[in-house]
Amino acid sequence: MRFDQKNKNQVKVIAGKYRGRNIYFREHKGLRPTKAILRETVFNWLAPHITEKVCLDLFAGTGVMLIEALSRGANGGIAVDNNPVSKELIQENIKTLELDLEVICQSAEDFIQSHNLSHFDIIFVDPPYEHDLSIIDILSAAELKKGMKLILERPSINFIKEINTVSQRYDGVFKLIKQKTFGSSSCAMLEKQ
Repeated sequence: MRFDQKNKNQVKVIAGKYRGRNIYFREHKGLRPTKAILRETVFNWLAPHITEKVCLDLFAGTGVMLIEALSRGANGGIAVDNNPVSKELIQENIKTLELDLEVICQSAEDFIQSHNLSHFDIIFVDPPYEHDLSIIDILSAAELKKGMKLILERPSINFIKEINTVSQRYDGVFKLIKQKTFGSSSCAMLEKQ
């Protein structure tokens, strides 16, 4: 399905091969594109780890995190979102950029439980803000590559409490490497132990 680009919102790729290119999307319930300042921070953290890596974008929404990763040297990836509109828009954007990526319309939980995740080097997790962090329980039970980087985006309101809970509950599974807050959004980078 081709979307009329005049009637869509857009975010820009910040750096790399596709710098300045627009990623188009339509607003729908639960969609909240990652802010540019937050993306810039995350990719500054990932700079030493991104080249030739394989990424998984759970709750992909616009797909901008995966597209940004590829723009900066990642080798491939999969975008997963349970909304068919998001899937179509991501497919349209990757077609425009001539990227060869797989886009799957499935819940993140079902994807994790039905796929081997051990070949992913970086996993982006940005669930709708009203979701709890049960996705981390599911991820912690999955087979993951040691050293894999997990990027988690959450609302700032309870972020410190949530990230402390994650650090304590999953001690020995995930190690908190970095965290940052920008207004209403916060992010953290954890590493698989």
